[in-house]
Parts: sequence; structure tokens; C-alpha cells
Amino acid sequence: MPVVAVPETSLAYYLIAFDKDGKERSESDGFMSQKVLDVLSKEPITDVFLISHGWLSDVHEAKKQYNGWIKAMADNHADIEKMKELRPGYCPLMIGLHWPSKPLENESLELTTDPAKAKNLTKFEEEVIKTRNGVQSLTSDWENDFSSEEGFNLFNYIKQQIKEKKESFTKGIDKKLTEFLSYWDMKERARQIGQTSGFKLLTKLQKQTNDQVRFHLIGHSFGTIVVSAMLRGPEVDSKLVRPVNSLSLIQGAVSLWSFCEKVPERENLMGYFRPIVSGKKVAGPIVTTNSQKDYSVKYMYPFASKIGLKTRGQEADFPGVNLPVFGGIGTWGIQGSGLDIDDIVMKTTDKEYKFKTGWIYNLNSDKFIQDGIKDAHCAIAKPEVAHAVWSAAFGII
Repeated sequence: MPVVAVPETSLAYYLIAFDKDGKERSESDGFMSQKVLDVLSKEPITDVFLISHGWLSDVHEAKKQYNGWIKAMADNHADIEKMKELRPGYCPLMIGLHWPSKPLENESLELTTDPAKAKNLTKFEEEVIKTRNGVQSLTSDWENDFSSEEGFNLFNYIKQQIKEKKESFTKGIDKKLTEFLSYWDMKERARQIGQTSGFKLLTKLQKQTNDQVRFHLIGHSFGTIVVSAMLRGPEVDSKLVRPVNSLSLIQGAVSLWSFCEKVPERENLMGYFRPIVSGKKVAGPIVTTNSQKDYSVKYMYPFASKIGLKTRGQEADFPGVNLPVFGGIGTWGIQGSGLDIDDIVMKTTDKEYKFKTGWIYNLNSDKFIQDGIKDAHCAIAKPEVAHAVWSAAFGII
């Protein structure tokens, strides 16, 4: 994967790819991370942008997303001029991280969406694996199908068959259901790769630069887990070389309680990413977007999270708390105790944000992150979203 030029812009980014175990994939002439380190040692870079895609992205889809997001940033000329004003000699370096987030990585496996072609399946199984169209089907039919003891046992059975890549089984499984059942594995992969390989990469990059070089982390969907885990590190007390300068979490598929001091109704349990806040690992603002038009996070995330908790034999309820037990920050923003939070509306590109250091800003983005009647989870290559990311990168003005 060479340096990728973004169409219709003068920008390019370095694509650093990891395999499913978090090992960097080597190019014909070496590792891309080493090329990045060489650039940092030789060129007057002022700002490093680290970006992570989310779930269900192969290399081709990751590049497509990065091209769209970076072009949206490049088209905000006023923001770029503002950055040049704030950062004399402004010279950015952009890095796109790729981690394999699609199921059935052996792409030679042929999937059919026709249940009639599946062999040796019970009538109930045939009903469950019928092609599902739209999020409403996913959040009603599947939830009902898996609510019984028989359905829940089948759910675990199907998930195990797909995890083991049993070809005779996966040939008969609806692709949409196959992808859905990869949710838990890919969520865990995002965390593992972020807090191991991602943390090591960030450490190397920061060590290669002085404290005048600013770092900005941006994640989308499960990519918000990747970049948050990069900051947290493998241990609760893992240390960064120095704080990064901004963290932008776009339509995050991660719990709204992840950053809080104490998860409601859980004894002595802090949010998994609490060390980012308590360790002051972000020198500037933490910015999230949330949209009611993002049906993936609004409906699928809590449904899948509830099943995941049940799989571990746990049930939960938060009596007296006016927020859901299961909810993603792409719907609710970051919430909970021990946080300085400002819930505001996403601004148009001509309006200025006045972010404060150490604060969390949850941006209601319904007006901009929307796609008609379609799921808007990936409808983020918008000028207003880019403006929010640029504003976070400006620092405290």
C-alpha cells in the first residue's frame, strides 16, 4: 500500500495496515511505519493526524472512506487558513490506519443470500437466516428470533460456526447476518489492536518528534475504540510520551459510559477509557458527534451489547438513571460522572467553536449527519463534520 493521493486535492496520506493479530503488514520495500518515521525525522511536520475506520472495512473500503473524509477536510479552505495562522509553517502528515474489520477474511468463501440453498438446516434456522433488509428488521425480527432459549442457543451456534470458518455452514448463511455476528469479535479486535500495536505506533511517532509537533486522533464507529485504546494503552497506568492535542470520535460505536469515573449501579467499576481523562492524555478537547439518524448505533449497538452481556451470563439495569444501560456515544455522546461535558449543537462552517482544554463536547449532529431515510452511520464526509475536527485541532484559541 503506497502513499495514497486523495483525488481532487493536493493531500496524501500514509496507509499503515495491520493484520488481524495486530502485526503490521510489510510493503515490498519495508514497513510503512518506518517510512513515516523517516518523514518525521527529515521534514518540518507540525501536525500529525491519525485516523481509524470502523467495522466492516477491507483495504479498498478503508481507502475509499479516507479519501472522502480527507477531501472533506481539504475542502474547508477557511479552516486550513486558520490552521496556518495558528501554526506558522503548518505542515501536516496524515496517517490512515487499516485493521481487518470484515468477517470471513478468506474471501474465497462464497456466501448466498438464498436460504433455500443452505443444506442441513432446520426450519427454525432457515427462518433466522433469511435475508434481512434494513435496520428495522434487524432490531425487531432478530431480537424476537433470539429472545427464546432455543433462539439464543442457535445464535451462539451460528456465531461459533462462522468464527471457525466452517465452509459447509457459511455457504448457506445470509451475508448480512454473517456480518452482524462478527460484531463482538471485531469490537474486541479494535480494542486489542488499538491498545497494543496502535499504542506502540503512537509511542514511536511521538518519540521521533519534539513537543512542538501536535498529534490529533480521529476515529469513526469501531475506529473510536481503536484510537481511544491507543491512548489508554495495554494497562490502566500506561503512559504516553506526551498528551495528544485533540481526540475526535465520530459516530462512536462504544459505550456512553466508557469515559466516566463510575459506571452507574456497578460497584467500583470505572469506564474502560477513563484513564484517558484521569491521566490527562488529551491536552485539548475531546469532541464527539451524535445523530438520531445513525440507525446502526441507535438500534444495533444496544441490541448487540445486550446480547453480549447475556452471553457472559450478566444482566443489568440502572434504576433512577435517565440514560440507557446500553447506548453508543454516536447516539448519546459521552456521559457519566467525573467529566466536564458540554452538550451543544454542531455548527455550520462559518461559526466558531470555543473549545476548552480538558472538556468533552458532544455535538448534536442530526442536521448534518443524515442521509434521508437511510442509515447515516457512514454519512460523515460533510463540511460541518470536518469543521468540528479542524476546530478541535486548532487547540485552545
